[in-house]
Amino acid sequence: MISIGRFLGHDQKFYDLLEASAQQADTSVHHLVDLLAKIDKKDSVRDLAAFAESRREDKRITQELTEELTKTFITPLEREDIQALAASLYKIPKTVEKIGERMLICPQDLPTPSFAKQVQLLDQAAEAVLAMVKQLRKGMNVRTAREMNAKLQNIRRSSLNTATAFTMRPTPSPPLSRPKCSLRDRRSGWRHSLI
Repeated sequence: MISIGRFLGHDQKFYDLLEASAQQADTSVHHLVDLLAKIDKKDSVRDLAAFAESRREDKRITQELTEELTKTFITPLEREDIQALAASLYKIPKTVEKIGERMLICPQDLPTPSFAKQVQLLDQAAEAVLAMVKQLRKGMNVRTAREMNAKLQNIRRSSLNTATAFTMRPTPSPPLSRPKCSLRDRRSGWRHSLI
């Protein structure tokens, strides 16, 4: 028997699934922090099973959320918003797994100080996203939403500043030189290219 609350969209299932997906995103970032710590200690790490498990679990959650959307007539949030949020949350463990793979391929090429700062900021951002998703259940007011968004944007700015500081190192550029050729050489080259 279907309850009237569930029929009218008061079911907490969507919030549970979105929170579980955000938790998997946060967990995958914690795995990345652990991997970076192991690489810094020169421990031999060749297993990405934790990343893959987190991604698979999030994919299962996203599929379950999609199935629930097809079964429910009225949802507590707009369907498109739920789908967009679920898709964005799923991208986090997927991207973090790819970062972990690349870290294992060439651990000696990691710019340790700046990369560690980036991973730390990523961890803070994942925790902020988790807090924002948990706040959805309570019915977030405008002030709280602005504060949480401002915190997330500050983390983003710090991340961009750290990345820019690393990539914008001054490098000597080679001197510009023009090939020396006479007008006659240019003309004969032009004629030869037309023939």
